[in-house]
Amino acid sequence: MQSPKKSLLIGLAALAWCFGIIVLYFISHKPLTPGLATALALVIWRLIVALAMVSLGGGIGSLIYRDETIHPLARLALQGGLGLGAISLSVLIIGSTAGLPAWLLWVALPALLAVLFRQVRAWWRQWSSLADLWRGEGRFSHWVAVLCGLLLLCTLLVALAPPVKFDALTYHLVQPNAYLSDGRVSYLPWIVMTGMPQNTEMLYTWAIALGGNSAATTLAWFFGVLTLVGLAGYLYQCLDGPAAWAGIACLLAGFTTAMVMGWGYIDWLVMLMVLGALVTLDGWRRSGKSRLLVLAGVFTGLAIGAKYTSGVLALTGSAALLWHLWKRRALLVPAFLRYGLAALLVSLPWFLKNFLTTGNPVYPFLYPAGAVTAVRIQVYQTLAPWGNWLDFFLLPLRATYLGFDSGDGYMASIGPLLVGLGCLSWLAWKKISPEGRLSLENAAGLGLAGCLV
Repeated sequence: MQSPKKSLLIGLAALAWCFGIIVLYFISHKPLTPGLATALALVIWRLIVALAMVSLGGGIGSLIYRDETIHPLARLALQGGLGLGAISLSVLIIGSTAGLPAWLLWVALPALLAVLFRQVRAWWRQWSSLADLWRGEGRFSHWVAVLCGLLLLCTLLVALAPPVKFDALTYHLVQPNAYLSDGRVSYLPWIVMTGMPQNTEMLYTWAIALGGNSAATTLAWFFGVLTLVGLAGYLYQCLDGPAAWAGIACLLAGFTTAMVMGWGYIDWLVMLMVLGALVTLDGWRRSGKSRLLVLAGVFTGLAIGAKYTSGVLALTGSAALLWHLWKRRALLVPAFLRYGLAALLVSLPWFLKNFLTTGNPVYPFLYPAGAVTAVRIQVYQTLAPWGNWLDFFLLPLRATYLGFDSGDGYMASIGPLLVGLGCLSWLAWKKISPEGRLSLENAAGLGLAGCLV
């Protein structure tokens, strides 16, 4: 019987042989032209740029968050989220004041990676815990893992291709290019979407400066990978391996949730921050450490700083916090001050920017300001609501079976598993550890509060 090491070497040699033959075949049948070589080199470069930015975020985040009690995969995702949030706010502040000269954006990335080399290396070591999700699991979990991997590969190919989706070509990628053209983060009256919070677009600005639009869409793909990996690690610790793979599958089973990873949108960065709020709030529930409650507020503020509608997270987080405080018989005011002030301070730069440039902190909404006239406000805010009274009671179910990507109403296809499996999570209640039940209770609190909002 061959040793595992010898079998591995034989397998690698066989793969190398096949790869070599394929390369030789295409050298003669499809010559490597300069144009094709340039395109391939650009693909590799954009991957490097996106990976370097995510690594820098992980290194910065490891200076802020080092909770050894959670699974390494969840920890690395939260560190990445915090670091990316710090980078986006830094780009906003520096770009709004000193400006964004091209040389600074090119020099800053390798310089910061060199300074934080030890932290970045430690962050990458945590990725080895991915093996935990594979070892000891059944064949079904392995098949789910393989299918999820194929979906991620497909969305990566979409991310590396030139962007074609409406929102990306209308403002998500247009704004960063305009900032780079101006040499600073400025008020753009010709596109009212600059009033929206732009944590994601700040990251895109840096990525586009180094690798073009496809570098930004590739960076967005990594936001999704971080979220999925962090969710899997959290579920693995709270429940088990099959639950971790089920959590990933629930998100990737929806057409919109899967494909948006490659579109250059902002949704997966928001989901990463929501995951951070969920995990840190659960960590505070377990340990009572006020620092974790502050971090939950920071993640909430970073989510709001990426999308106005993430303000729902502030309400759901407050509702879940209120439930935990009631169970712990803890003081209400100090806890809410820590959570609320952290969320407000982190999201405040965007409201302050709008106020200084247009006089409306929530521009382009609520009242006329800047380039938004009274007529525009009326057109934008007086559209008839879609749906009916059933949405008050059956919103998740209706959004599941009526939602189509870019269609009427919900405008998204979230897939059947989020509601299908989510409503059945209580079936294994007796088999879950007491600590796992409390973590599920925390997630249910956030979810149910979101439905009520």
